Amino acid sequence: MTAPTVIPTESPIYEAEILAAQDAAEAIVTICWTVQPYGPDMDLWQIGDLIWTDVELMSLAAREGVVPASGRLQ
Repeated sequence: MTAPTVIPTESPIYEAEILAAQDAAEAIVTICWTVQPYGPDMDLWQIGDLIWTDVELMSLAAREGVVPASGRLQ
């Protein structure tokens, strides 16, 4: 078994994921849901009593139809 790939926080891939998560959060707000950054590093998202990762938030936004689904989320 190989170790998971760690993406440096300075990489363009990491920055793109952060921007995609922020776009997903803004899109979810348009359907009147409250979305707040969460955690000591603000790397999670809170909707109601639930805590979401960036990927989970992007997936939720795609399922709700407020952002298009990307190939990574399918």
